[in-house]
This record gives sequence, structure tokens and C-alpha cells, in this order.
Amino acid sequence: MSETYSNLEDWINRIMPEVLSCPKEKALDALQAVASEFFKESRVWSYSDAETVPAQATEFEFTLPASAEIVDVASVRLNGARCTTADYRQEYHTIYFHNMPNQESTIVYELILRPGRYCTEVPERLMEEYGDTIIYGALAKLKAMSSGQEGSIKWSDPETAKYYYELYQQGLNDAKTRAYMQRAYSMVKPVRW
Repeated sequence: MSETYSNLEDWINRIMPEVLSCPKEKALDALQAVASEFFKESRVWSYSDAETVPAQATEFEFTLPASAEIVDVASVRLNGARCTTADYRQEYHTIYFHNMPNQESTIVYELILRPGRYCTEVPERLMEEYGDTIIYGALAKLKAMSSGQEGSIKWSDPETAKYYYELYQQGLNDAKTRAYMQRAYSMVKPVRW
């Protein structure tokens, strides 16, 4: 089953009433920047897959959703055995195993992802869950802009920027806790008594 994605451009309408004279392109840029940073910091975008690799293949490239970037490799299992970073090294989307079995193997991996900086699509389930927090961050960023070479920025409001930043930080901290608890819970194996 493939995942459905939400277009960040569709979320601009939730930002524009707060920054009326702001160009939509600038609002989208803020939304993209905050979304990328939010997913990097919160670690809530977890992506798992399993693939078969040929015998003695020491190089394996992760299959990622479009426009996603790897934040971290959460886990790698080779034929059911958990691998550590002593078993492989990672370079961007590829891992290089130090030793591979002499038979076809199954690799199961979990990655922590974030959208690329200029990505316009994010998994819909994550935007439904964390979209408000990302919007608060984008509003904080836009409201904190100060006058510079562009002259007066009509939507700038430092006090409101602080308010939205506090809402963003609260949502980010909640997301971090939730992601940590979900990973901790998934590692616990129930024991029958």
C-alpha cells in the first residue's frame, strides 16, 4: 500500500490570513524550511522496508520515498539478526557491509526521514498529526522577519512571533517525546508468564 502525500502549497491558506501582505512564495519557503527542520528534530517520520540482496553483495542502496532525505538509520537487520554500525558504514543513501553471507539475504531496515529543504510533499498522515505545529513554526519565522533591504515588512510582529515560536516548540517537544516512546515501546518484547 503506497502512502498518500499532502502538498505543502495546500497549507498556505492556513498561513496567509496572519501575514496578508506576504508573498505566497515566501510563505511556502518558510513552510518548507520549518517542515524539513521539524522532521529532522522530531524524528517522527519513520520509514521501514525489506528487500532481498544477492549473495556477497556488500553495497546496499536504500529505497526512499521521493524527495525524502535520511536523518538517521534507526535499525538494520540482515536475515533477522540486528546489525550495528560495526557491521556496516553508511554514506548518504547507501550502506556498505563489512561481511556478507554467501547466500541471498533479506535486509530489513528502518530509517528516520525528513523532506528535502525545497520539497512540497509530506506524508498526509504526518501533516494531519503535526501540521498545526509546522504552521506555528512557519508563522513564527515569517512574523520574526525584520526590515532590511526590502524595506518595511508589513506582516512582521515580534511579539506574535514569540507566541507562535512557543507553540511550535511545545509541539516539537511533544513530537520528540512521542517518537521516542514509540521506538522504546517497539523494542520491548512481551514475555509469556
